[in-house]
Amino acid sequence: MKLLNQRSLCIIYMTFASSCHYIGYEFARAGTFALFTSPRHGFANGWAVSLATACISPCSMLLLYMYTKLYDAYGPRRTLKITCVAFAAILFIGGIVLSLCIEQKAEAVTTLALSQTTWSTYLTRVSLFSLFTIQNSMVYLLSTQHWSFLGSVVTSPTQTSWIAGVGSIFSTMGGMIAGRQWFGADLTKLLLAAGGCLLASAWCGDESYRIAENEGLLTIRQDASSKTKKSDEKMHSLSLIQRALALFRRVPVLGRLCLEVFCYQSQSSLLNYLYVVAVKDTLKNDMDRAKHTASTYALINFASGLLQFLCLPMLSWLHIDYRFMWVGVPSIMTAAAIYMAMTQDWSLWLVSASFVTMKTLEYSLRHSMIESVYVLLDYESRFVGKEIIAMFANRFGKSLVALVLTLVSVTFNDSSLPYIQRSLLLLCVTWLMASYRLVQELSRNRLGGANAKKD
Repeated sequence: MKLLNQRSLCIIYMTFASSCHYIGYEFARAGTFALFTSPRHGFANGWAVSLATACISPCSMLLLYMYTKLYDAYGPRRTLKITCVAFAAILFIGGIVLSLCIEQKAEAVTTLALSQTTWSTYLTRVSLFSLFTIQNSMVYLLSTQHWSFLGSVVTSPTQTSWIAGVGSIFSTMGGMIAGRQWFGADLTKLLLAAGGCLLASAWCGDESYRIAENEGLLTIRQDASSKTKKSDEKMHSLSLIQRALALFRRVPVLGRLCLEVFCYQSQSSLLNYLYVVAVKDTLKNDMDRAKHTASTYALINFASGLLQFLCLPMLSWLHIDYRFMWVGVPSIMTAAAIYMAMTQDWSLWLVSASFVTMKTLEYSLRHSMIESVYVLLDYESRFVGKEIIAMFANRFGKSLVALVLTLVSVTFNDSSLPYIQRSLLLLCVTWLMASYRLVQELSRNRLGGANAKKD
């Protein structure tokens, strides 16, 4: 009975660690985005957002490399603590530097000290660009560590669903708090509050590890680790591209999935860019942008949690095949893109509605849909396939589109925006076709003897 109670307490601590991280991320995202797109303090041009988005993938790879070094040297417990505290320190330092620069710039303007104004502007923009890139890279690194631990101690899939729902609730709370401007008109206070949430997350995570280690809840599966080691040796014997091509030839469904994910990330990056441009051009006040961004993501998290708690269990109870959702999700976004292209209505509310729909479907359905594909595959295909798709389809897809948008925006300035808007429909149709090809391959696997299982 004691072991059960300690296990529950361990899960509760790590759930709070993950929730504090989500709240802090909502604070940091709202404050950084509003200041980043500010004509007074940040970047007035939309290409800066695309360039920062393109830098997220290289930054993520660098952080992943540093994480592996820390993990090998200190283990999972200290690595989680170090990364949380380091991210909190970055937010604290960034918030203080931005606050001082904005205050110094205001004083320089009143005293007509133009040299100090220029210096403060450069430092502010460098700080905002760095914060925007790092915060979007760190969120995945910290979430992966939280869920890796929970996956080791959680004994029921129902518990996993409830933990994900709790995370959505706390994310919604963070967005609502940031949107209601509880921290006043100084947006740098959101960064300081985010740093405090990260410190609370570090403490809760460390307590969870302490309980798990004392009670012997973290068990190492020798068979799984040996399989992983063999897979690593086999993977490193070939180049990454050769491994991907060989795997896609052996398991065609992974190739179709990689293409589908790449097409999704491409249209997702483009719609995210259009959302940023619409917010920047429509809302001129920094606080209004912070409020709108926080409220948008609060709505996304609330709708995602609602779908996870209600709709997904209902779909499972009705025995609805995931193959229908593979085509249904891109069809919804394609219909929205057709309407915007035909009416030439790129207003803030319509672009925001499309953005909320896309993110809600991503957070609530796409993860389950992708896992339903991996279930069909053998251990090696899942292990290697996830790595290849995460590297090529997810990161490369985002960075490629963001880099293209940056080059187009810098070259043609505002005259390129109508063409970028129309290209959303092209990417949505491409995504729909890739999803249909994936469904065809899934049908052949299920009806023809599961080709993915063959050696």
